[in-house]
Amino acid sequence: MTQGILSNEVAQVIRLCAMKKDGTPDVGSVLHRFPVGERSISIEQASLKDEVEIPGRSGKVKQAIGYEDAVVRVGLLLLDDDDLTDGKTAMQKYEDLQRAFRDRGDAVTDEQSQVTLSQDVPLVFAIQSPLTDACGIKTVLFDSLSVDAVEGATDLEVTISLLEFEPTSTQIERRNKENAVLAETQAEVDSLTKATQEHNRETGEESDLEQAFRQGKASAMGEEPPLEDVE
Repeated sequence: MTQGILSNEVAQVIRLCAMKKDGTPDVGSVLHRFPVGERSISIEQASLKDEVEIPGRSGKVKQAIGYEDAVVRVGLLLLDDDDLTDGKTAMQKYEDLQRAFRDRGDAVTDEQSQVTLSQDVPLVFAIQSPLTDACGIKTVLFDSLSVDAVEGATDLEVTISLLEFEPTSTQIERRNKENAVLAETQAEVDSLTKATQEHNRETGEESDLEQAFRQGKASAMGEEPPLEDVE
C-alpha cells in the first residue's frame, strides 16, 4: 500500500477519546480503541429539511436547515489471539467493547452552568479514524452493541452502532442557527402572503383561502353565502 493512501483491504483503528470540559474533543486522551477489519465499516449521512405551508397556495416550501446525525456502523469478528499468554480471547475482547458501551465516565462540572453531570447517562466520545475524519464526524454516542456466538467456535460476531452526537453547548448553537433559518423562511412566507392579499385588494380579486374562509364563516352563522358572479 502506498504511504498516505487508505486501503479498504487493511484494518483500520477506531479510537474513542475523552471530551474536554468545554465540550471539545480531546483526541489525545484515548479511552477505548479497537481494530476494524476490511470492508466492515459504513457511514450513513442525510440532510435535514423543513416544510412550510403558504396560505392560499398549493404545496409547501422546502428549506434545508442542516444535517441529520450521521450513523457509523461497524461489524467485527472477534477471534482468540494465537498466543493467549500475551494476547486475549474473543470473550475478553468483547468485554473491552462492553465496557466502552457502558462507559459513563467520571462526574464533571460544567463550567458555564456549574452543574455536576451525573454518571447515569452514557458517555459522549470524541472519535478518531480515517473514515470518520473524512466525514467530519468528531463526537459520537455508543448507540448500540449486539453480539452473536459462532457455532462450534469461540469466535464472536459483533455489530456496533455509533451515533453522531453533539455536546450540549454545540447543540444549542446549532439549534439557534436552525431557528434563525426557520424565522427567515417564515418572514419570507409572511411577506409573500401580505403581498398577495394587497394585490387581491387592489384588483378586487379574492384568493381561494379568503373565499373558503368567508363561505365557512357564513355557513357557521347560518347565513347564505353570496352567489358567485356568472359571466
